[in-house]
Amino acid sequence: NITRWEAIAAVRMAALSSLLGGSTTLVDNHYAPVDEEAILAVAEAMEEVGVRGVVARGIYGQMVEGGRRMNCDPRLFKYSAHEELEITRACIAARPAGSRVEVWPMPLNVVYLDPDLMIACHELAMETDTSWQAHCSESKFEVEIFHSIHGKRPARWLYDAGILNDRITLAHAIWFDEEEIALLGAAGATAIHNPVCNQYLASGILQLDPLMRSGVNVALGTDGAACTGINMFEAMKSAHILQRLRELQPDATSSELILTLATRNGGRMLRKALGVLTKGALADMTVVDLTGIHHQPVLRPVCCLTLSTMGADVRHVMVEGEI
Repeated sequence: NITRWEAIAAVRMAALSSLLGGSTTLVDNHYAPVDEEAILAVAEAMEEVGVRGVVARGIYGQMVEGGRRMNCDPRLFKYSAHEELEITRACIAARPAGSRVEVWPMPLNVVYLDPDLMIACHELAMETDTSWQAHCSESKFEVEIFHSIHGKRPARWLYDAGILNDRITLAHAIWFDEEEIALLGAAGATAIHNPVCNQYLASGILQLDPLMRSGVNVALGTDGAACTGINMFEAMKSAHILQRLRELQPDATSSELILTLATRNGGRMLRKALGVLTKGALADMTVVDLTGIHHQPVLRPVCCLTLSTMGADVRHVMVEGEI
């Protein structure tokens, strides 16, 4: 069991590490503990460090068949569906949309949540003007388990349930078929690409070009300190190279596209004016030193950023105008 104080310390460390590495905004998929006091304390810790972002409150409900097949720890399934929703509602009321650090519902995974609770989480997000997040189609076997229980693939189920829209943010989003990709694109959903984690766990490679061509907003993530660290420069380089390997094409991606995933598309996911340096946008900025020997020759700065830069190259970080 992780205590509240351990969770606060871990989040404070991760937020500081992210900030020093150039990330101004974080979405914390917070698994445990998820009582109201812990969630609000974690949000306060993030704000104290100086980042902006979201605490996505992990929601489990009661154990279902998918959870048993996934060998989920039964200790996580401690609240009823009603309790999960009421705790989340109270956290959102304390940290509503527009806060420096806000709270979202996060039904953990489409495989091991009761379908009615998943729908209720979507309804809560719509009611409170937030977005919501869930893990979806991270591994091939998860999709197989979901299909064997529900008779359809995850994105198709989300669409048929009427909860697939531009408020949904799906972590990993690897194993979608063509129909699912089309449905996700038409809805304007967000797929969160965690390339380093996906290699570490041997989950697979996200289908970047098909997803983006269909209209899906693809944003870049790391999956957290507990898995593979929180280095967004490492994530950019990995995302860049992995797509070339997936398509066996040395020009399958560009540095400009990968930088967009790490900046503008993250802002689009959060529905905030982030990831751009322009009049009227939120005053977040990262300054990187490109004078190091590992950057030379600096022929194209954007290539240096996505392929050569390390967190240690970050010199200044501004969040909401504050250095």
